[in-house]
This record gives sequence, structure tokens and C-alpha cells, in this order.
Amino acid sequence: MPKDEKKKLDDQECGMMSKGEKRKLVDQEHGIIPKDEKRKLDDQEHDIIPKDEKRKLVVQKCGIIPKVRMRKVDDQEWYFIPKKVLDPMKFKVGRNWLLTGKKVHQIQNSKFCNPMLIDLWNKVSYRTEINIQNHMPTSHYYRDIDLADLLLKGSKQSADKFCIISIYLKEKELDNDSTLIELKKVFNKCYNCDFSTVQNDEVKLPQENRIIYINSIYWVESLNQELKIKQDVTEVLCKAIKIMKDGNSLIICIQSLLTRYMAGIIFMLLSLFEKCLCLLPNDDAPASCGQMWILKNFRKSPYTSRVIDYLESIIHYKAPEGMEILETVPVETLCDNKFKFYEYLLELNNNNIQRRLSSLISVEKEIVIGI
Repeated sequence: MPKDEKKKLDDQECGMMSKGEKRKLVDQEHGIIPKDEKRKLDDQEHDIIPKDEKRKLVVQKCGIIPKVRMRKVDDQEWYFIPKKVLDPMKFKVGRNWLLTGKKVHQIQNSKFCNPMLIDLWNKVSYRTEINIQNHMPTSHYYRDIDLADLLLKGSKQSADKFCIISIYLKEKELDNDSTLIELKKVFNKCYNCDFSTVQNDEVKLPQENRIIYINSIYWVESLNQELKIKQDVTEVLCKAIKIMKDGNSLIICIQSLLTRYMAGIIFMLLSLFEKCLCLLPNDDAPASCGQMWILKNFRKSPYTSRVIDYLESIIHYKAPEGMEILETVPVETLCDNKFKFYEYLLELNNNNIQRRLSSLISVEKEIVIGI
């Protein structure tokens, strides 16, 4: 046997190791970590964020939102409103539908959302150290849908045959509304109407196919708006219906739709349209962006006046002190299987709250670690 091979065999028989292997074994016995592994461990101990993730956080903090790839909406995503939704409106609706109760200051439970999600949302969103300004939408468009294309799809008319009528409470909200800014790029005819004078302006409004736009996100600086703005939303929607014509569309943005009151208001609106779609913001959106409800093809039925009368009775209803309207449409009607509204809203709200939680926690974490 050659001398080199014999030497190697002797080393193996005697359990002898190479110098490098022996060194590594001694290091392990004495708890000495190799240089490369030690570097990796130090990074973890000091919570050093990888370069790509750190870049992403810096981009978000600076308000630089990557360009979102727009997707097309399938017909299956639309909620085609069953004609049966009109059935409750065929009968005279009135105060017998209204259910009052003790005034609610915090939504602690909802039939239209997972209660565990609501509980977690309340624990996070009501913290006193939360700064609402860190979670308000800016001029960035946080939807992955080309809204103008969605509104024009299926129509034989071009964009110049449509006009946007934006109903606002505070004029300053128009400057920061990214959705409205996007719509103005396509629809040249855009009219801003003050909430208090919208009906008086009816004679001045153009006769083109109208798209009524209402964004309540900016009305109150709070992550929990629904209880605070429901009266104003009801009044605005009532006025909007009065100026709508056959074939018109309605867009309304709201933070959440958890209460029986607001779910009932939306349900009544559905009875006047052919189909609806609710869009949620993308993952980079602030926690206050909420839901965008798009209702297409207004159908002025013989019962439209009844819906308007009922909305007006809600607006003018004087509840006893310490009480308020809790329910505008019987919950049994909202949850009736033949309408399929309950399943649609339940899934929607669960997804919405999960996204809002993710956004809220992510931003607060960035602030804490100082990135």
C-alpha cells in the first residue's frame, strides 16, 4: 500500500481528524461559535432587519407607495341584487321597522363580523397613544381596481357622456381624496356639491349619466367612525337618491359596516340598483381607508318614494334621551337566505377588519422601533 494511503488509513483507525475538523470540534466543546454563524446570531439578537425589508419600511414611512398593478373585475365578484330584495319595499315601511335602544358608544359585537376580530380591533384601535394622522389616507390611490374602467364597462357611452357629482361635508376633503382625483383623470365633467345645498343645486346639475360620489372617510378623524357619522350618512344618501335618474351609479366610501343600522341602510339602497360591488383597499392602505361600495344602474321603481320617505322618517326621528335607533331593517330580513346579503357582508367585514388590523399594527410597530 502506498505510504500516503497507509498514513490516511492509520489516521482513520486511530480516530485522528484533520486540523480543521479538530479545531471545529474544540470550538464546539468550548461553546465557541464560528465567525459566520456568530455574525448571523448577532443580527438576530440585535433585531437587524434585512436590507429588502428595511427598504420596504422606509418606503412606507416616507409615503412612497409602489405603483399598484390594476386588475380586472370578474362578473362573479359582483353581487347581483335579487329582485326579491324589493319585496320588503312593496309594503308600507315606517316606524314599525325602527328598533331603538340604549345609545351605543363602542361596537363590541356584530352579527356581521367575527366577534374575536372586533374584540381585537377594539383593543388596538382605542389605545390612547394611537395617532389617527398616521393612519389617514393621503393622495395615494389604495385600490387595485381601475375604477373608471369598472364604471364604463358594459356602457355604450364614452366617458364624456358621464359626470361625477361629489357630495362633501368639508371642502378640504376634496384635495386629499385619491379616488376622486383618479376619477377626474378620466371623467372631465366633475361637480362638487355641498352637503347642505345638494338639492338646491339640482337645477344646475348636468343631465349626463350621473355618478354620485360620497366619501365619508374624511368626515370624522377617528378609526371608529361608524357610530359617529351614521346620521349624516343617512341624510346624504337620502338626498343623493332624490337626484338620481335611471342608469345612474352611486359610490360611497365608509370605514366599516358592522351595525344593524348601517347594514339596513345599505340593504335598502340595494333594492334600487341592479348590482353592487364592494372594494377593499390594498395591503399598503392606512387603517382608515375602509370599504368602497359601488352600486350600478339605478332603477327607479314604484317603491323608490317609499324608501325616501322611510329614510326621512329615520332622519327626523327623535329618540328618548339616552336612546338611539339601533335597527333600520329587521335583522331577520337582513339575514334571510333568499337575499344572500348576510353571507356577502359577513365575509366582506371579516376581510376588512383583518386588513385594518394588519395595517394598524404594522404602522404602530414601525413607529415603536423607530424606522
